[in-house]
Formats: sequence, C-alpha cells, structure tokens
Amino acid sequence: SRNDQVATDMRLLLRDKTLAFAEGVLGLVETLKRLSAANVKTLMPGLTHHQPAAWTTLGHWAASHA
Repeated sequence: SRNDQVATDMRLLLRDKTLAFAEGVLGLVETLKRLSAANVKTLMPGLTHHQPAAWTTLGHWAASHA
C-alpha cells in the first residue's frame, strides 16, 4: 500500500543518513588518532573547569577525544 511504501522509503532514507553520519564519525576518530600520534611531545596547557591546570600534550588531548 502507499503507507507501506512511505514507511519503507523513510526507513531507507534514515538508514542512508545514519551510515553517512557513522562514516563521518569514523573519519573524525581516525584523524584524532593521527593527530595524537604525531603530537606525543607537543606541550599544551591543561584546563580544569576552564581554569589553568597541569601541562599536558596535544597527543594526550586528541587521544582523549578519539
């Protein structure tokens, strides 16, 4: 029926959009992993509650978001 077709089309569209979003997230994770590996010794100031804290590395920060 027409209602079944609309429901199927919506599900297929949602599936395609979800897969595209997941690919984007995986790409972001891979980029953060590369950034982390390339900046193991790059120092940056750490923050706690938006206040200065102990020094950390850009690699550590990137890995924490991957």
